[in-house]
Amino acid sequence: MTTFILVRHAEKVDASRDPDLSAAGHARARALAARLQDLPLTAAYATEFKRTAQTLAPTLEAHALPLTSYPAATPAEAFALRLRQSHPQGTVLIAGHSNTVPDLVAALCACDAAPMPDEEFDRLSIVHVDANGKAQATVERYGAPTALPAQPSQPMATPPSATPGNAAATTVQLAVGASTALPDGSQLRYAALVNDSRCPPGVQCVWAGDAEIQLEWRPQQGGKPQVISLHTHPRPPATAWVEFGTFQVRLADLTRGIAPKATLEVAARQH
Repeated sequence: MTTFILVRHAEKVDASRDPDLSAAGHARARALAARLQDLPLTAAYATEFKRTAQTLAPTLEAHALPLTSYPAATPAEAFALRLRQSHPQGTVLIAGHSNTVPDLVAALCACDAAPMPDEEFDRLSIVHVDANGKAQATVERYGAPTALPAQPSQPMATPPSATPGNAAATTVQLAVGASTALPDGSQLRYAALVNDSRCPPGVQCVWAGDAEIQLEWRPQQGGKPQVISLHTHPRPPATAWVEFGTFQVRLADLTRGIAPKATLEVAARQH
């Protein structure tokens, strides 16, 4: 089993060609080291730019691990092949850029990877490759959350479905980063895929596994957003419904991939 952990460089001081990390960037680099402190890292790669090397520096110091440099312009497919051939097992850390990390993730896992906005620094992509070469990718978050640009809202669609108390629910499908407007004017946003340990299609597993996504609800009148966690495999089933504001929501379906689309059912809360 080989695990590839991929991050974009942390926040930088300016938009010059080869800037240093900013104070926020150095804080994120330390957060990465804390996040990975218990993992048995076996290799680390960063592009030729200072910001990627500085992002990995605290982690490398903690693990007494050398850094291998690679050109940022290396084609993703070629670099992915090199990585998989050079590391048939172990845990490998790789730092890149917003325009290179998604392509490299996709090449390593032979799956789709969501584009990375320029404002996004907290994505941590993990690609597990088993002994048979089968890969599975998940996305997690680390360090301080980064604010992504608002996505166009999608109107809620029907058909209705049953909810606790037999209230009608509306159904909407969202991509990661997209939001929907609720009847009271508030916004419900699909913020992130937290983890995905579901059994791969076509594989017989003892347990079906679980995936978790995070939603963010913003009241119309302002105030602190509420974070909502939903799972594909709630136990017991009644816990599928999560209440927020005057509404309740459940995860009806979640597609596969590194940025899966979520089908949500939203209904008025029962009193």
